[in-house]
Order: sequence, then C-alpha cells, then structure tokens
Amino acid sequence: MSIYQLLCILIECFHLGIIVFMIGGIFVSSKKHPRFKTFHSVFNISVLISQALFSGRCPLSIFAAYVGAIGSDRDMSGLLVNPFIVDKLKQTFGFSIPDIVITILMFLLALIAVVTLVSMWIIKKQPANKEESHAQPTDSSLDRGHTEPGL
Repeated sequence: MSIYQLLCILIECFHLGIIVFMIGGIFVSSKKHPRFKTFHSVFNISVLISQALFSGRCPLSIFAAYVGAIGSDRDMSGLLVNPFIVDKLKQTFGFSIPDIVITILMFLLALIAVVTLVSMWIIKKQPANKEESHAQPTDSSLDRGHTEPGL
C-alpha cells in the first residue's frame, strides 16, 4: 500500500466523520447545547457554500479522488470533474497551478468567510458585559448635592 492510498483512506474516514457530524448534529438539543448548534449551523452553511462553489461536489471527495489517482497511476483527466470556479479563476487570473490546489484554497477561503461572518453576527447578538449591566451605584453617584466646579 502506497502513502497515497493510505492518505486517500484517511481522507475518506475524515469525510465519513464529517457526514456523521452533519447528520447527528440535527438531533442535538439547541436548548441544552446552544454553542454546539451554532457551530453545527456554521459548519453546515460553509459545507453548502463550498459544495456550491465546486459544482455540487464535496471538496474532500475531489481531493480523495485526486490522491487516489496519484497512488494508482491512473489517468486523472476523466476521473475528476473540474468545478466551474477552478476554470473561471484560471481564465480570469491566468493561474498555472494544479486544479486541486485551487480547489483546496477555495474551500478554505469559503470556510474562513462563512466562519467570520457568522462569528460577527454572533458577537452582535450577545448582550453587553453582565458585570457592567448589573453594576451597583457608587457613593459618589448617590451624592446628588455635589457639583463639579465649572459645570
């Protein structure tokens, strides 16, 4: 067994774990585990966006097929379906790097963008610091007769 075949098996096992997480996370209570449900939602949205970018194919499936083809010395031209984003980027910017590199980079960029946007949305929804909202008035603020000079 070559290192590429082993890597292909590891990628497929990781892929299976992600599928179990995506399906199993549906059954987790959002009241008991709100952070998990938020992460699960962000993750599912990022997977949906990345698969839309890659012509409906999972980037991990594309990567596993590519690595498997390298390990078995098969012709990769008919094996992989190029996502439309890869051809568009190559034509627009004149990239001369392998398609799989563009595929992986686009997946990572899509994931980073979704996580950033959702985390900004979550931060906006969080209430102000609890310590500040429940602060007790100080003695000086209760002294209504005291005025500052020059005011």
